Amino acid sequence: MRSNRIALVLAGLWAAMWIFFEGAESLGSGHFGQALLFLLLMGGGVALAWKWPVIGGGLLLLEGLAALAMFTPMWIRRFDALQAILLFSLMCAPPLVAGAMLLIGGVRDARAR
Repeated sequence: MRSNRIALVLAGLWAAMWIFFEGAESLGSGHFGQALLFLLLMGGGVALAWKWPVIGGGLLLLEGLAALAMFTPMWIRRFDALQAILLFSLMCAPPLVAGAMLLIGGVRDARAR
């Protein structure tokens, strides 16, 4: 149960950071589509994980894998290794870790019943 709380805090901080970032960027550009997408996907993933940890954990894991698949090729071409690792740790790692923690916690809770 404690690992679920840690996973939700991690996912919530990750989502809040990116929603804030995209919202601030949208205010400057006047284009709110990407900010709305981040709000729905990231905020929705955390909300689902809060209510249904296993389903939300799976969605967070998919979000992390999708970010990894979409952004890693660009990061490798445009940035040096340290910058790519930093971007991975900000964009991909939090939902991967939180999703895995929620899925493992859900399996453990199901076995305990």
